[in-house]
Amino acid sequence: MRRISLKILLIGTYDSRNLGDRIMQKGAAIGLRTALPSCRLKILTPNIEQDLRAYSEDFDEVARTDRKNPILMLSALTSMAIARKLNVNPVVFSNDLSEILASDVVVFTNGDMFTEDSGVLVGLTHIIPMLLALMSKKKYFLLGQSIGKFNKLTPIARKIICGAEGIYVRESDSLDYVLSIAPEAKNKVMRTGDLAFLAHRVCTDPGPTSLARQASPKKIGISLSNLFSRHIQKNQGMVEEAAINLLLESLKVVKSRFDADFVFVPHVGARGKRDDFPLSRRLREELGGEIIRVRTSEEAARVFESCSLTIASRMHANIASLAVGTPTIALSYSHKSEGMMANFGLRHLVLLSQDFNGPRLTELCESALDEGTDMSKKILTQAKIEADLAEKGILNMISSMQ
Repeated sequence: MRRISLKILLIGTYDSRNLGDRIMQKGAAIGLRTALPSCRLKILTPNIEQDLRAYSEDFDEVARTDRKNPILMLSALTSMAIARKLNVNPVVFSNDLSEILASDVVVFTNGDMFTEDSGVLVGLTHIIPMLLALMSKKKYFLLGQSIGKFNKLTPIARKIICGAEGIYVRESDSLDYVLSIAPEAKNKVMRTGDLAFLAHRVCTDPGPTSLARQASPKKIGISLSNLFSRHIQKNQGMVEEAAINLLLESLKVVKSRFDADFVFVPHVGARGKRDDFPLSRRLREELGGEIIRVRTSEEAARVFESCSLTIASRMHANIASLAVGTPTIALSYSHKSEGMMANFGLRHLVLLSQDFNGPRLTELCESALDEGTDMSKKILTQAKIEADLAEKGILNMISSMQ
């Protein structure tokens, strides 16, 4: 492919304290730099102080997004609408609009946030930058995403999808959903792979299953978020403490049944309601084991490679486990996890929050451990396919840029 110097702007990251998000952005940078060595990559983040060091390893520039500031973003949107109507240059109210106008191409790597699942207001924080790219008449792409579902925002989502140069979704459920709301986008949407598989592929040797998985006592990786306990609370009509106790008692049964040691791997270290560490500490106090903080794809690979099994409610913890061939049970509160597990033929190892209970969790653990080495080999084969699909999506995107 000929060398071309493009200014490529990436928008959509949550922040680097979310390990999955950080690894996903790294995968995007690896793929883009491999295919276009001369490109200049800039990423926008809402937490510039936190992320400057982390993202500077993979990007030429790290700048601030104003997407969480509704006044600035709505002002930028209004400015663009007026400028288009009057055929004049817009007044630049937000850094997002300034960076979009200065770029050659905009790539949205929002993961699972192009949706209305978290409410209209949260959805708009991700949608407005997409509308700015659309109104600026810039080429823009939706890369490595889970998309939907929408309700009130469906007409806007359809407009964004139809205006994109390419839409690359990471599981078939999203592909089906996109085509259901925007069938006219059929020729520009394709199922690729999660960008994190490109980062994991760099550090993972898909060789023989680790002997450590056969050891006794078994080591089971646990990556749980309070998002999952809140969904249990909501869907099973419990108070918060009852939902956490259900998790605790269920894991006690698993620990006893399989003579297992637990290793807790919190996936999000942000302070506040999204922080996974408080729940991990609470569970460790009752169940024993250790808490391991992982900051890179290499560290995640080492931890999950040593496990016989992973039980995780964070999708990118599932991906980190699958990338090294470790059988994985996905505790799901979102269609994205179901879709990802379906890619691996493992939808039967998904346990929804509304169905969560100790006997069912134990049953799934038994099923996964019984398949053992055979399952590990199948998982590794599919992990390579997912990485290849992610790479194929980036190559397809680049061909559309030129």
